This record gives sequence, C-alpha cells and structure tokens, in this order.
Amino acid sequence: MQGLIDDGFVSTKDDRWYILTEQGYEYIYKNYTVKDTEELIMSVFRKHKKGIGEPIMSNSFLSLQQDMERFHFDNYGLAFQNLIEGNFIELVNDRLYKLTKDGYDRIR
Repeated sequence: MQGLIDDGFVSTKDDRWYILTEQGYEYIYKNYTVKDTEELIMSVFRKHKKGIGEPIMSNSFLSLQQDMERFHFDNYGLAFQNLIEGNFIELVNDRLYKLTKDGYDRIR
C-alpha cells in the first residue's frame, strides 16, 4: 500500500482511511470512455427489445446504474445527454424516453 501512496494513487486520512486520488482514479479508468457509458445505456433498450418510437421508463435504468463501475456512474448524465443530442434517444418527459431510428440502428 505504501507504494501506491508514494506513487500518488492513494492518500490516507487520519492514518486509518485510504482514499483514491484523482491520479489513481484516472489510472484505473484510463481505458474507459463516455462512448462506453453510452453503449451501456443503449444496451437497456436492446435488452427490452425496443423498436423505433417505443417508450421506456427511466426506472428501467436503475439496475444499470446500481451495477455500473464508478467511471460510468460519474459520466451517466453526460452520456445520456450525448445520446439525446445525437438523436439516438428522445426525452419525452422526465421519466420517459423513446428510441429514435438512429438509436434503433445503433442497437441492431
């Protein structure tokens, strides 16, 4: 553990707690991208076999959020926004989304 502290990946608090530093976080998740997070979101549409214009409730994404790695959790909102702005999904209201034609083509 001392080597991780010396390298700046972990720090300590009160000599009892180990805390992941920003440098450590970036090292762990260096191979992850927001596109990966987008694909996880789109996998929910695929899992539920959604077609063009078919709605899905926001609570359908809860189990995904609970199981995702920290990087994906941290970038979940950004990834969702990218999918909306990229015209892959459409926000109907704060609890309902629809898959667009581009989104459907992306999950096929």
